[in-house]
Order: sequence, then structure tokens, then C-alpha cells
Amino acid sequence: MNLTILSAYSEKTGVIGANGKLPWPTLKTDFQFMKYITTKSPTGIIMGRSTFESIGRPLPNRTTIVLTSQMKNPIFGSNYKVYFKSSLDAAVSLCKELELEPIVFGGNAVYYEAIKRYNCTVYLTEIYKEYSGDAFFPLDLIDRSGLIDITEEVKKELKLHTEDINIKKIQEKEKKEWVYTRTDGSVIDMRNTVCENNVCYSFLKGRIIQDTQ
Repeated sequence: MNLTILSAYSEKTGVIGANGKLPWPTLKTDFQFMKYITTKSPTGIIMGRSTFESIGRPLPNRTTIVLTSQMKNPIFGSNYKVYFKSSLDAAVSLCKELELEPIVFGGNAVYYEAIKRYNCTVYLTEIYKEYSGDAFFPLDLIDRSGLIDITEEVKKELKLHTEDINIKKIQEKEKKEWVYTRTDGSVIDMRNTVCENNVCYSFLKGRIIQDTQ
């Protein structure tokens, strides 16, 4: 079964969290993108217990599957469902049973296992600012050269406009100063990114296929 991976990370460090929270300020467009991916079809949002606790509440209009050794009865609300499973395999099996698209939502250990063992479609928000933290996305398992920038497609899909997402307009004379060099040496033209709250980022998509030989 194909899994979907959904994550945002600091490009410089791979950080996804710090002390149970996001290390960057609220990014409205990234939140809209996450909501779109997780609600456009019936989905099972798979996450570790710490990630679930950091969110602080069940995600509305979605089914959440929490990986934990402390088994509990399912929780059903008016617009959400929460299940508790002891392993990623068990969570994926539940998604099959309920006819849900499995989406892996963190944290690091869950990402790592999913990428190592399953075919995956990855949706990544790459943030072009350095943050420190204690939780990391396993970038070493991703062939970043194979990721496709889908930022423009996301803007169109979400019907976003320049004034909505505060894209900084850069004059030709400023072009040389408005670039970002990634850790792999490639250069990002920041005029093509989304910028809000003094943070710029891109949406990337890729595929991970397991070697069956």
C-alpha cells in the first residue's frame, strides 16, 4: 500500500520540531496546504503519541491513528475519530479496512520507518531559514534531486493570490540578493517561493519506491 508523507522542515538543519512545538511562526499557507492534502479524500492521519499530544486535539473532519504502546479504546466525536495502534503496520491495516488513504504526519521515528519500508508519495514544505530543535526529518533517506517544486501548482489549487500570501516583489536590481543557496549547493530564486511572517518556503513533491530485488 502506498503511503503519503507530509512534513515541513528547515532546509538548513532538517528540524521539524522543538520542545514539542513548531520552531517557526504560524505559516497560514502551509496550514492551508496541509488541510487540503488531508481532507481532499477520506484519510487516516498516522502519527506518534508525542506528535498527537503536541497538536493538542483531534484533527476535525479526519480520522487520526495514534501509534502508542498504551492501547486505548477509540474516541469518536461529532466530526473526528481517533484510533490507537501499536505499530505502523497495524495503522496501515486499519486504513485498508476503513478504506482510508494513509498519511504519515510524524514524528521522526514514524517518518523513518515509513520511508524505509513503504512506497511513498512525499509532500514537503521546505523552509529557507535555519532553526534549531530536537526533532528532525530523515532527509538522508530522501533523494532531494528527485523532488519537484509544486509551489505554483499549490497556489493555483488553493486559489491563492499574491496579496494573500505576501510574496515579496523584488526589483531587477535586487535580484542577486534575493537568492538562497541550499545545503546541496543548488540555488533557489526566492521570488518563486511563498513568504509570510518573515519566512520563505516552497512546496515539494516526490516518490519513494522500495527496491524489491
